[in-house]
Amino acid sequence: MALEKRKFIRLKLKEPYFIRVRLYQANKLVNFSLKRDAYSLNISTTGMYIVLFNLTPVEIRELKEADCRLIIEFKTPYLKKPVKLLGRIAWAERKEKSGESIYSAGVYFEGLKEKDREKVLQNMLDLCLKSKGSI
Repeated sequence: MALEKRKFIRLKLKEPYFIRVRLYQANKLVNFSLKRDAYSLNISTTGMYIVLFNLTPVEIRELKEADCRLIIEFKTPYLKKPVKLLGRIAWAERKEKSGESIYSAGVYFEGLKEKDREKVLQNMLDLCLKSKGSI
């Protein structure tokens, strides 16, 4: 078993956790003005691994821009409003699956306030308790 080098606990999800994302660049929303479906396969209080699909060539190009940010939104059973976080893409790679281009990306959260970090942690614990993830 490989030694975990990350500073923060990461929750590996047993099934995809669906999220919505919007592309945010140079302090304005761009082409992802309609929210895109995506999913996460692991999450921590500092970032997440996401999978994006059905992107246009323009969105793909913008996704690779240095100042690209994502607004990530997900629902939790204990909050009335979805959690919205700002993230920066640390890395991204393209994969082909059943003739469709899929993009995987590592995202780290930026400017995360302590109350938002607590919401992410609470969500991780909830997923663990429902046996939907493991640390």
